[in-house]
Amino acid sequence: MPCNSYKSVIRLFIEQQDQILLVLNTIDSLIIQKFECYNKISFAEQKAAGLKTIFVITALLIFIAMQNLF
Repeated sequence: MPCNSYKSVIRLFIEQQDQILLVLNTIDSLIIQKFECYNKISFAEQKAAGLKTIFVITALLIFIAMQNLF
């Protein structure tokens, strides 16, 4: 992939970072609420699950952004 494409992806994420963070935080809080309601797992486990989800969604967003460049 050309260097300009990477710069475009980075620029897109910088421009959209507030919306991306809002979505990720919302998903994280929903996951934690679900665990609190159904599983009663520890706070550390809740945060670990939320962080895993954030990494997966971030990777998905990067993949989608890269696909949209072409």
